[in-house]
Amino acid sequence: QTEQTSLPRIKLPNEKIPIVKHILKDEDFVSTEEGDKLIPFDLERVIKLFVDPHSANLTERHIHAIQKICKIYKLGFIVRDVVKIVKIINILADKVETDSTYIPCICSLLKIFQFPFVKEKSSDELVYETVLSECIANIGYLFRTPNRSVREEICNCVYNLITFENLPKVYADLQRSSKNFIQKIIKKSDLAETLVKSLALMEDDTELRLRMIKILQKLSKDEDNCMRMLNADCANRLVLKMNQSSDEILFRSVDILWNLLENGDKVVVADQLNSLVAINQLRDAFLRQLLQGYSNYDRQLRNDILIISIQLSQIMPQLPFIESGFAKELLLFATYPEIKSHNPLTKSLKLSTCYEDFELKKLFFNFALTISRNPMSYQLLSESGILLALLSFIKPIENNRDIRDWTISQFEELQLHAMSGLCIVIPILMGDYFSCHGSNRLLTFLEWCSKNFDDYSGYGNSFHAKGGRGTKKAQLKYCLRVIRSIVTTSNEQAIQDLADQDALSILSNCIKQYSSSDTSNDQIDVEIQADTLFILTCICENDIHRKELFGNDGVDILIELLKKNPQTIWNGLGYQRLIIGAVDCIWETVVGCIINEDYFIQKEGVFYLLDILEVSPKSMQNLILGCLLDLSDNPKTLNHLLQWEGKDNIKIAHYLCELWRDEERDNGVERDENGIILNTLKPLAPIDNEDVQVSLPSYLPSKSIVEVSENMRAKIYGLFCKLGFNDLSGITNQDQLTLCIIENYLDFKLSEVFKEINVELQLDGVQPIPPDQEALDTILRAADDRVINVNMNQKLLANTFKQQEFMQEKEFYYEIKNNFSYKEKKIQEWRDYVSRVSKYQLLMASKEKQMTAIDDSRPPERDPQPYETLHNLEIPNLAVTAFAGPFIAIDSTPAAITGGRLKKILYNQ
Repeated sequence: QTEQTSLPRIKLPNEKIPIVKHILKDEDFVSTEEGDKLIPFDLERVIKLFVDPHSANLTERHIHAIQKICKIYKLGFIVRDVVKIVKIINILADKVETDSTYIPCICSLLKIFQFPFVKEKSSDELVYETVLSECIANIGYLFRTPNRSVREEICNCVYNLITFENLPKVYADLQRSSKNFIQKIIKKSDLAETLVKSLALMEDDTELRLRMIKILQKLSKDEDNCMRMLNADCANRLVLKMNQSSDEILFRSVDILWNLLENGDKVVVADQLNSLVAINQLRDAFLRQLLQGYSNYDRQLRNDILIISIQLSQIMPQLPFIESGFAKELLLFATYPEIKSHNPLTKSLKLSTCYEDFELKKLFFNFALTISRNPMSYQLLSESGILLALLSFIKPIENNRDIRDWTISQFEELQLHAMSGLCIVIPILMGDYFSCHGSNRLLTFLEWCSKNFDDYSGYGNSFHAKGGRGTKKAQLKYCLRVIRSIVTTSNEQAIQDLADQDALSILSNCIKQYSSSDTSNDQIDVEIQADTLFILTCICENDIHRKELFGNDGVDILIELLKKNPQTIWNGLGYQRLIIGAVDCIWETVVGCIINEDYFIQKEGVFYLLDILEVSPKSMQNLILGCLLDLSDNPKTLNHLLQWEGKDNIKIAHYLCELWRDEERDNGVERDENGIILNTLKPLAPIDNEDVQVSLPSYLPSKSIVEVSENMRAKIYGLFCKLGFNDLSGITNQDQLTLCIIENYLDFKLSEVFKEINVELQLDGVQPIPPDQEALDTILRAADDRVINVNMNQKLLANTFKQQEFMQEKEFYYEIKNNFSYKEKKIQEWRDYVSRVSKYQLLMASKEKQMTAIDDSRPPERDPQPYETLHNLEIPNLAVTAFAGPFIAIDSTPAAITGGRLKKILYNQ
């Protein structure tokens, strides 16, 4: 038996043994990229620690609390705690003024504040949006703290909030605010305005100022931020100090100015820079980059400064560019090297053919054109010789150019740019234009453009050369624009100079190439023709000798233009403008010159005008009618007018009456369905026409007079006065009623004018003397009687026409009735025929009836003489009612059987 041994038993005390329970969650076994879980912390206790009088001076405890906050919120502040954090930062900022030991605490909190806020709920952004905007604004207010480290951290904080750079992991189960939300609360806050105002605190610290400008550069890309920046005089603050620091500050300041002009209020920007000091700063910055810059970066910055200056002068022409001398220097550069100068500034100016220098040359031209809007600049423009510099580009382009000059494509673009500028500069510098022999230059260049004797073809690389690639259309178009700007000045000396230089012949040859072309013209071709016609019109206006020089060749060109399909008016390429130009040219070059008028009429020009009138829109009809009215002073025109036939063979009288009715319908004149006058007090006025309420000054025309030029009724009346009101072909009954009104148009208009005079006299309280009053009453009474008589005549004519229509209708119905009676008779004859051939008794009765009718129709028989022999012409026992003879005619067999047409076959009996 084995002896069992036992272990000694341990005696436990009566105390309870603690049980350790290990709770394991799924998150402990899953590795995530999220940060640590956030432990809640009571920030109210920290705030109380700072503000409580008993603990307000416990600096070490304060610093320890801040360190604990930074440790807990190391990945970013919770949205709901941001207000308390900002409150703590403001308390620390106040304490920094007396104790600098709190500076690291502020910097530590700002380092965490630069991270986007963390939200616990998706609705936190909506709930705390307004509060967070105020918190962001308070961060900007911290620039009042006179410590560089704090200001540096503020700059880093704001910059990282805007750019979302260097973001750490977020707390577990939480999410950061979106970038759009952060940008939204920054826009709603006044952070941008605060940053601009804080620039004054950093004038001596270049590095911090550069950081501030970087932030403003980011903020200036938004419209709301730009408006807040302008509220703080941002443009002026930037420009005043942009030349006193590094080139990077200059570059970023220029970028901010550009953004302010693009996204902000341009007028406010120009107003903030409306000072000599600001313009001088721009001038110094530009000259430094122009004369001392050598890299492509310097050239780009130089061009940007000049573009800003041009935009400012466009927005506000009264900016002191002239007073500061900046305009004079820019005009000097604009004329270089076309005009040699001994100015020291041009000695160090070297322009190459690189892109930036090429753009600079065009910008110089743009500035000259922009500054010309200021009348004070006219003398400066004249002294600078800008007109001569622009005219130096008006010359034929040579394919073999010096390699040191602009390339062919660059010269073409500068040439077109110069011509575009000449359209603005020449009208204000006419004295320089004559001294530079501008007419000779322009016409020589125009002749080169209109001929194809060389192998030059345009490159079409710029806006001005649009549509001119491979041709010289672009040069021709802008050359014509320059000449058009000259003739529109109505300067008789300039127009006479063009005429003396044989401009009429050159322009006629130019437009002849397009008018006689069979190919369809594009929009540029139409514009070229329209401009040429306008120039010809201005040159020949009110001058018989020039009209004679225009001659038959010019009339042939106009006829070719009128011959084109009138439907091209609606094709959208601007043919409407071309037709208007042609009609206007006819009015000024043909009308008034008997030789041209006769040749125009001989070439059937009147017919072409009427054809265009028929299909043209209402906006063009008034012009064409006016031309025809003046042309009808020539007696030969009337025959062409009366012989014309439009669509559906309508005549001129009927068409003019249609135009009259359409005009009254559009104006709302009261007429019934037949065109009879309804309002006998105002037979010509529309329904909504109001009576005169205020007496007009003597220099203003009345409504009745203005109405004559606004519609076509006066011109239609004038044409009928030439054609006559009687014996007109092609008119209808309604046209005759309309002619009653047209014939008395002048009387109605006089009545309308005298009524206005009477009303204005009453409004002014003027009582005419008895003879004048009697004459006025007599005129008004006679006018009213005339309207009543016309109304009665119209009604009488309408009743007459109604009776005529009734009689015509009655005759028509009678004709219809006769037609039906004839058909019924034929049917009855057919029935009788069928009956006769069907029943022998009816046939014999018809035969007897026929013989009786024959006997009754014969004269009474007389006794025959002995020597007379009587012959019986009747065939005895003939059982037919037809008259028998030796021949009979029967219908042949139908074609379906014989294969031929029906025919009559005669058989010998």
